[in-house]
Amino acid sequence: MTISDDSPTFDIGPNVSQHNRAEVEQLLSTYTPKKTKTVNIELDIALTNDEPIFHSRRLPFSERDIVDAQVDKWVKNGFVEPCSTPYASQVVVVKKKDGKSRVCIDYRRLNRKFIKDNYPLSLIDDILDCLQNAKIFTTLDLKNGFFHVAVNEMSRKFTSFFTHNAQYQFRRMPFGLSTCPSTFMRYINAIFRYLISKSSVLPYMDDVVNPAANKSQALEYLKIVLQVACDYGLEINFKKCQFLHNKIEFLGHIIENGRLFPSPSKTKAVINYPNLKNIQDVRRFLGLTGYFRKFLPSYSTITKPLSDLLRKDSLFQFYDEKKAAFQKLEYLLPQQPVLSIFNQNFLPLRFTLTRQLTVWVQYYSKNTYMTTSFTLYSTCQKRQHTMKESTLVLN
Repeated sequence: MTISDDSPTFDIGPNVSQHNRAEVEQLLSTYTPKKTKTVNIELDIALTNDEPIFHSRRLPFSERDIVDAQVDKWVKNGFVEPCSTPYASQVVVVKKKDGKSRVCIDYRRLNRKFIKDNYPLSLIDDILDCLQNAKIFTTLDLKNGFFHVAVNEMSRKFTSFFTHNAQYQFRRMPFGLSTCPSTFMRYINAIFRYLISKSSVLPYMDDVVNPAANKSQALEYLKIVLQVACDYGLEINFKKCQFLHNKIEFLGHIIENGRLFPSPSKTKAVINYPNLKNIQDVRRFLGLTGYFRKFLPSYSTITKPLSDLLRKDSLFQFYDEKKAAFQKLEYLLPQQPVLSIFNQNFLPLRFTLTRQLTVWVQYYSKNTYMTTSFTLYSTCQKRQHTMKESTLVLN
């Protein structure tokens, strides 16, 4: 990570002492990636056949300067190089939320020919479970995450793209290829393998959380993580990092003192979601709310009218029970549901079974029971199979 700001500011927890704060600032302000170590992991592309993919379009004059500026920057940084290959995907300029433009490569046609990389991504629930005893958190955001990984020399031709005046191919792993997430996860896991085995580093793609039981341990872990990142030449985006906080937002959740809350930005997105107009809207809405199903009692029962719209023989009609289901989800998620992270050291587990609901409660001490992250199952008679349900929140 190279710090470009003359006077960088860091998001350090408000409860950190002045002495520890000064030590953290010193660690961060002097950090420079040296890349003295490497891992033998590159993007290796395999296609189902050898027929070249060539997809190009004429760039509007209004986009040419934007594309030229981005490509020149990529060339300067060693991310792309000029080439001549029968493969080429088209350049697309899209607008970001802040109104700025982003240059992307449309690899959809190429992705259809990929032989998939089956390396698994980390399970978010597994990461959250590892935060059960943590009181202090540090989160790191890797800058230009995919560009840390080299593209195998024999595979570079497949990443080619055309601009209005030249053809280039990527030397570093680009965004948009379907195998890139698995390759990047393999790369990050290889770098932090030892720390992951100790649960002192928990990565999910380019987001890394560093949990600790207290401030001294958090500071010790931070030093170790930064040293590993320095050795492997990792660049980190300080503006998106949090250091030694008691409460963090990570992977769409608020985490504090062994408890989970849905992220306010996600609940706001649910509240402000427009009425569903087509099947694509239904899929997007169910994808958004389904991410937090563990916070919502009887989630699959509530969403069944909406799920039925996804059937091939179903006619899209958004009214009556469909609209009621939509509105109920909009109401439930913003009610600030809270869960405790499952702790295997506190036993036994006590469960209550009702007709449609299984509730798990974890026993902590005398007269103290806490709701925990658990799996709830319900049987839908019409579908005749067991569906994963969501968590009942008890306060």
